[in-house]
Amino acid sequence: MPNGLGEEIFFRGALYAALDDDRAVAVSTAVYTLVTATTRNPALMLAAGTMGTLFSLQRRATGGLQAPVLTHLAWSTLMVYCLPPLLRSAHRPGPDLMSRPTMRPGVY
Repeated sequence: MPNGLGEEIFFRGALYAALDDDRAVAVSTAVYTLVTATTRNPALMLAAGTMGTLFSLQRRATGGLQAPVLTHLAWSTLMVYCLPPLLRSAHRPGPDLMSRPTMRPGVY
């Protein structure tokens, strides 16, 4: 989870500060999402766009990095500890629909 701290220092810290105030949210989020696109993981790209926007808006509202860093830490913690059990339960084998007895005409 230390990568979240580094991401916030770069994207919402240095990059955000280097941009004009009226474009900082959009550009820092776009760059963050484009960098994430190198993973070729659509779900991660969607999360980067959504959470990147939230982190940037927090940076704009507070003027600092504490809120985006803490939110990113909370998000990363949830993804590491809560997402795997959810994915495991979603992929449990269900009933085998192919082994169900078929109905024969005239027999009900």
